[in-house]
Amino acid sequence: MSAVTRIDPHATAPPPILPPAPSRGSAWNYALEREGWTSLLVFADALASLAAVLVAIAITDTPGVSGLEYASLFALPVAVPAMLHVRGVYRRRVRIALRALSPMLGAISVAAMIVLTWDVVVFGGSNLAPLIGWIWVLTVVLLAGARCGLALARRQARIHGLAGKPTLIVGAGVVGATIAQRLCAQPEYGLHPVGFLDDDPPVSRDGNGNGHTNGNSPVPHRVLPVLGSPSELAELAAAHGVEHVILAFTSEPDQR
Repeated sequence: MSAVTRIDPHATAPPPILPPAPSRGSAWNYALEREGWTSLLVFADALASLAAVLVAIAITDTPGVSGLEYASLFALPVAVPAMLHVRGVYRRRVRIALRALSPMLGAISVAAMIVLTWDVVVFGGSNLAPLIGWIWVLTVVLLAGARCGLALARRQARIHGLAGKPTLIVGAGVVGATIAQRLCAQPEYGLHPVGFLDDDPPVSRDGNGNGHTNGNSPVPHRVLPVLGSPSELAELAAAHGVEHVILAFTSEPDQR
């Protein structure tokens, strides 16, 4: 039977040595973390859909298809991102999860069915059916490839400190320090700690005074600063452009 590891919130821990957080206003951070990331995904999805249409037309022999029917295929680069938006694929996530694959496949299928239905209703036939089948396959492959490429680019940007979300940790004890160390060790999460919030921050071992003694039990100095009290969360989050808050143990009573 495996042993259960218990974390004492009042124990000591080595101070986290953290790299500098990326500039919130940098072009990399805007494109890969903030509003620009959604725009980048929409553009990549539309471009992948357009490429799928062009490749399918080039490799498929479809006699009897009129120019207007071909033109209707170019609604797919608009319909695919629209359906992905409806399915919630563009919602922000810390990581791009595999569970997003199912709504992506559904959105692409619905977009293809819309174009096929248009062909049947307006042009009185289904001449585009073989072509749309190829477009569906190519869109899935190209869109998945484009998203994997973007995810890899964002991961590398986070690892090299070019992108990330400013994060506050409530609680400067051993749990908060452990969280900060974990975020530093796994920068691909994109959460960059900017400081702790604690009413009774720990004392510095090296005498730098970044905290004070909690009774007679000194806690190691953290390189990450204690910015203030948890009661100042709203003001400090606004001042530092914080986008994420992580709750750890503090010296405050639970009732507060």
